[in-house]
Amino acid sequence: MVHRMDDLHARVRPASGDERRRIQESMRVLAKPRMSGGEGLVAVEAELRRRFEASGYRIDELPFSFSSLPGRFGVPVLGVIHIAGLVVAAVFVVSAQPLVALSALLISLLLVGALSLAAPTLIRIIPWGRVETANWLVRAGTSNPRFLAMAHRDSKSQLVPIAARALSAGFSLFAWVALAIVALVQFTSDVDPGGVAVVVAVVGSLLALPLLLSPALDRSPGALDNASGLATLLGLAERLKDDDEVAFLVTDGEEMGLAGARAAARQLSPVEGIINVDGIDDRGEFLIMERHGFPRRGSAPHLATALFASARVLDLPVRRRDLPHGIQVDHVPLQDAGFPALTVMRGDRRSLWRVHLPADNAGRTTGIGAADAVALLEGALAIRRTPFEPVDGTTLPEGLRPL
Repeated sequence: MVHRMDDLHARVRPASGDERRRIQESMRVLAKPRMSGGEGLVAVEAELRRRFEASGYRIDELPFSFSSLPGRFGVPVLGVIHIAGLVVAAVFVVSAQPLVALSALLISLLLVGALSLAAPTLIRIIPWGRVETANWLVRAGTSNPRFLAMAHRDSKSQLVPIAARALSAGFSLFAWVALAIVALVQFTSDVDPGGVAVVVAVVGSLLALPLLLSPALDRSPGALDNASGLATLLGLAERLKDDDEVAFLVTDGEEMGLAGARAAARQLSPVEGIINVDGIDDRGEFLIMERHGFPRRGSAPHLATALFASARVLDLPVRRRDLPHGIQVDHVPLQDAGFPALTVMRGDRRSLWRVHLPADNAGRTTGIGAADAVALLEGALAIRRTPFEPVDGTTLPEGLRPL
């Protein structure tokens, strides 16, 4: 039987006041420093286990191990390589050796690219700093689920917010290009740009300092990132505790180079769709993040369509967009492994200025956003299990299709 979109109102339930209070309490309890392998995470895991089991779920552990060293120190190492390339190139421009300067810049770029591409392998094989842990598959029954809702349970802190680090990476790339142009000008003309090269190298190095100040520490309560996602899963599990078609994947090591999701991509059985929840603020639009990488790849239009339909009924703001370059979330390795997956976020630019800082605490959020996310996901999952046709005149965002 095919239902009209008008019937969605009977299937999509907004969050109640009691739900919002319970989710706010969940975030208060879960928002504490909890780096992978740390004591804080052990305490949060015990609370999560207690709450899932109290709702009648069983937890299957999917063990894996990884090295935390690339995740903890990878960004500062890349920053050092970048700054070294700028300084060495500037020295050779001053010495009137533009070809050597260009070679230094090229080598630094290749090193950064090679280490970035090798990071997943290094995380898996480096013998030092290893963490023994497990992903959790949380389900109501024994049969394989059709859909997964997922969130990561670990957190990390840095000395600068993620927004500052992203800006630093962009400005650093601009400085690299500017210095390469200076070296090319010197090679093709009689102009002496040594002074300009020094200025570019100094400014570019200063702009790259946030990268050096980005080792992973264990000081952020991680309320937005990602106690909000965990609270969303707990709220959704309470609504769906009699439904064995939907299970929950709780990963570890997301902040350590997506270690848990990369392991899950090898551990999971096929499913019809995976919705990752990562960073749900009280304000801003819901963001459906799908395609990633360069060139852009990966999408889950059937999930995006259902989320848009659910948001329309709930009157929630929602937008579909590509994952920004340099931002990593758990659905990426799952997409690369062939799973239909996407990530749901909510926030605005101000949200990014507290992620990974001690200021990301439970007092900065009321849990309203996570409660809305519970309703949004439950509606979308209900829609995916019941075929609908759009009401006359209904328009869908580009790339989406009728249900």
